[in-house]
Amino acid sequence: MIGRKNVSKASVKEYTQKAIAKGADAKTVIDYIMLARIYRITKKYKFALNAIETAIKNDRCYGCFYMKCHDAYYEKGRILEAMKKYSEARACYRAALNYIGHSVLYEESIKRIEGK
Repeated sequence: MIGRKNVSKASVKEYTQKAIAKGADAKTVIDYIMLARIYRITKKYKFALNAIETAIKNDRCYGCFYMKCHDAYYEKGRILEAMKKYSEARACYRAALNYIGHSVLYEESIKRIEGK
């Protein structure tokens, strides 16, 4: 495939372990969102929810003019969707839309889980 490298499972595991270790130093909303994504991708949903809840409770990022971090609500929706908690995921996607106003990505996420 174009743009894809053959990556071993061992190298992916090593990368995620380093990223999670670095995540222990998380200080900003973005840090916690990234940590939550790593946990979601590695299917550690309990840890992912803890990280994303911290992001949601924190103040917004420096220079951001949104009331709350729509990215954090979107990531929480992704985590809940992975856990098959579709109604809760839908509520998070709607909250993200509420804060940002319009996003094709968030709208498509709602459509993707419609009827589940």
